[in-house]
Amino acid sequence: MLVYTTLFTLAGKDPKKNKYITMFYMWFTYLKRYAGLGPDDCVGVIIDEDTLDYINSETTFGYINLNVPFNVELSVMKRPANLSEGFGERYRAENFEQFTTHTLNLHIDIDCLCIRSIKSLFEQVDLTYPTFFSMAESGYMHDDNHGGTLIKKEDVPHEEFPGLSAGWYAWMHSDDQKILFDSILKGCLANADKPFYTVDQPFYNYELLQIINESKKVDFKICVMDYKLVGFNPLISDTCLASAHFVNFCGEPGVEDCHFEKIFAFMLMDFSMSGLKSESESKPASSPPPAEQQQQQEQEPPQPQMAHGRPGGT
Repeated sequence: MLVYTTLFTLAGKDPKKNKYITMFYMWFTYLKRYAGLGPDDCVGVIIDEDTLDYINSETTFGYINLNVPFNVELSVMKRPANLSEGFGERYRAENFEQFTTHTLNLHIDIDCLCIRSIKSLFEQVDLTYPTFFSMAESGYMHDDNHGGTLIKKEDVPHEEFPGLSAGWYAWMHSDDQKILFDSILKGCLANADKPFYTVDQPFYNYELLQIINESKKVDFKICVMDYKLVGFNPLISDTCLASAHFVNFCGEPGVEDCHFEKIFAFMLMDFSMSGLKSESESKPASSPPPAEQQQQQEQEPPQPQMAHGRPGGT
């Protein structure tokens, strides 16, 4: 499995002051502790060169990268001028050519922490046919956060059809998956001058809706995952954590503090109390099933070794 995220510093800003780098360290630490990834798995980072150079000038990542049970790989992107360019990189096909090919690929935003085994989510899922796993969240597909101006209420299968998060999705390689990502990327970049509040998410929802409504025939199926798998802005005591595999500290896109402060407080509570769970509980015996499936034809800490160019891997 490949688990990946995107980390960048906008043009004109100093990476040293970029709190998303610290959030990336938190994100990585939670994967290391809870995700259950092993030597055949990979954590991938799509990152711009200036941000990478800054990380390589520090010791933090080299320290937390000690004894990781998985591989770490990079794809170096152009430094983005705006959020549309930065978010768009998560869909660019060339980035995935820099990662070792895996059957299943999971994108998670940096403000979304893993708190339970990722592998257990997919243990009972048939991965012999290409599948796109999308995460439902609060709100509806036709609201502003999910549909922007692209989706109207009459477009969706029913009025309460959930909005889908562009911060969490898993996918398998196929020809139409590449076309899907390219369409989202093009839409996002074309809208860069007047971006939606949630930037790429309306394009993501719009393209998936065309498949759900069968306006487009594709060579993969869509599985909409149960929203209970993700806790949104939870406190450490919230009951939603009993079934959640991830916690999403969402907020205004690109505004660092509104994400950072919530993640930081959650991590402090987690690690200063008894923890979210013991190590034996980090891999639950079972996990919540998908909510809805829609079949379509469809010593000194070492310096971090985040080398440029195509990484190796197994």
